[in-house]
Order: sequence, then structure tokens, then C-alpha cells
Amino acid sequence: MTVHDNRLSFQVSNSADFSAYATCSGGIGVANIKRRLQLLYPGRHQFVEKREQGMHSISLSIDLGPLSRDRLYRTNKRLTRPRIGAVPDYSL
Repeated sequence: MTVHDNRLSFQVSNSADFSAYATCSGGIGVANIKRRLQLLYPGRHQFVEKREQGMHSISLSIDLGPLSRDRLYRTNKRLTRPRIGAVPDYSL
């Protein structure tokens, strides 16, 4: 994971048995992540998932943009960037 020029980049990969995908139920984790990204960073993220040669890879890039007051919220009496999935408290 890196952050450069207000752009967060994240890559992860692991080995995977794709034959197990056909028999398992569920699989909502990646769908939930994609939906949260759409809600939190509409038009400002890129999510690429690849499944090939026994490897499952994900690459994520988020344009964090300039830090503005409307994207901040109060935590422990200090202003911070919201975390993915956090419920912001805008009471200042």
C-alpha cells in the first residue's frame, strides 16, 4: 500500500483453488467492498480483480483528492479523514 500525490494504491494477491469457487456459496465480501467504494468514492476509484493461473489478485486505486472541511469529521476532539466503512459524525 502506498499513498502518493493524494492517490492511495493497494495491491494484494494470493493463491486460489478456482475449482472450489464452483461449489462454495457466499462470496459477498468482494461485492460488499465494490459497493462501499461506489458509495464512498464515486468516480474516484479503480478496483481490478484478476483470477488467473491459480492466483487471485486485487488492485485498488483511490483518488483521495484535496482534504477539505466537508470530508472531515470529529473523532476524539480532533479532525481526521474518515475510514472506509466508518459512519461519520458531522457534529462540530
